[in-house]
Amino acid sequence: MQLDKELVKVEKTSHYGRYLLIIGILALSFSLSFMLRIQPLEYGFELNEFDPFFNYRATQFIVENGLPAYLEWHDDLSWHPHGRNVSVTSQVMLHTTTAMLYQIFGVGTSLYDFTIWFPVVI
Repeated sequence: MQLDKELVKVEKTSHYGRYLLIIGILALSFSLSFMLRIQPLEYGFELNEFDPFFNYRATQFIVENGLPAYLEWHDDLSWHPHGRNVSVTSQVMLHTTTAMLYQIFGVGTSLYDFTIWFPVVI
């Protein structure tokens, strides 16, 4: 039995089209997510809902007092009447990442403005 070499010939295909498709899909998804996250800014340059206000306040606490004080911070303004231990009951990495990036890139802007733009950029 003899095989026809043309039937089993495997050609090396170019992956250029596949890479362009992947880059296009990534660009579209980043653009769409940016537009969706920036949409609330048409109603004003403000924080919306309650969680962003607490995240702003926790980030402000880290910027003003440092990370060791944050890890031992008992917030009396939350969870009335007893307050809460913030480092145990909240997103520590979100607050520390925002504070760290603000200290690196936030030159010339207020922390409030930085926390409004943080979810859009990240």
